[in-house]
Amino acid sequence: MFVDTHCHLDFDWFEGDFDLVIKRARDVGVGRILIPGINLNSSLNAIRLSGDYPELFVAVGIHPNEAYSWDNTDYKELNRISRNKKVVAVGEVGLDYYRDKTPKELQRRVFQQQLKLAMELNFPLVIHTRNENPNNPRRYWMYCG
Repeated sequence: MFVDTHCHLDFDWFEGDFDLVIKRARDVGVGRILIPGINLNSSLNAIRLSGDYPELFVAVGIHPNEAYSWDNTDYKELNRISRNKKVVAVGEVGLDYYRDKTPKELQRRVFQQQLKLAMELNFPLVIHTRNENPNNPRRYWMYCG
């Protein structure tokens, strides 16, 4: 059995042929697909989609390029929706300094909050990191403590 660990099936690209995409995955031996959320709405939509398909699972989270949307209720809401049986991870979270869409300090703060959530839930992380620090690509791990 193959596992697709990162497939944004909640994106509009799949609206017209969603069932066909799932069928093709099944036909080639893909037995599990993880849909990582990029924001709260994406995470909720992924949970909704996963309910009808036994092979779909969800990571809930706020992508670093979406960190500007973070507010004081998001931690509590991500915690609440993560109680769904199809949610198995926190993600897609991390740091993205390549596109420069969200201030770095805000990305770090939101990443720290989601690391805390993953530790609280004892869930793995789906980490997105891009151009975080070319001289020290592992530096972001200091936020785990």
